[in-house]
Amino acid sequence: IYAPPALAYHVIAPILGDFCLAYPDIRIEIQVGAEYALPIEDFDITMLGNSVQENANIVARKIVESEVILVASPDYASRNPLPQHPTELSNHRCLRLRDSERLDNWTFRHPNQPEEQLSIAVDPVIIANHTDTLLRAALNGVGITSVVLGLAAPYLNRGELVRVLHPWSTGFINMYAALPSRK
Repeated sequence: IYAPPALAYHVIAPILGDFCLAYPDIRIEIQVGAEYALPIEDFDITMLGNSVQENANIVARKIVESEVILVASPDYASRNPLPQHPTELSNHRCLRLRDSERLDNWTFRHPNQPEEQLSIAVDPVIIANHTDTLLRAALNGVGITSVVLGLAAPYLNRGELVRVLHPWSTGFINMYAALPSRK
């Protein structure tokens, strides 16, 4: 199995114990990486995010869709009154994932108007290409970050993070299991 770091840590690792108990004769090899040229042909399964590209040699199946939300720590929220509307984010310390070349805007959707999008300019104080780095910074009170709801849920449930701008979201992410066409 090949997976990017966030998927390996938050999706695959939590289910390994039960899987290994249920299937003790299966050996699992996991390679974690963030390569831009994905080695799909070299693995039985490659876990991918939204960036699945059309390729006749790849069979990709969507395995989950998750909402992407804004979060901050209670400590940050106690020091900085949280925004009530996306336009108020310019007054906040934003932590941004480098997932594209455009880092100046966050795009918001409201569940009551899902077809409409609101693009808001942000000036991030931290930009990283690693989800867990931004999640840890948010947990430590540095600012507000955008994260997949499934990754944030345990921290939200324990009160270590609070949701910002609920019910707005910054989109949805799909996760795919990709197989080489020969499998």
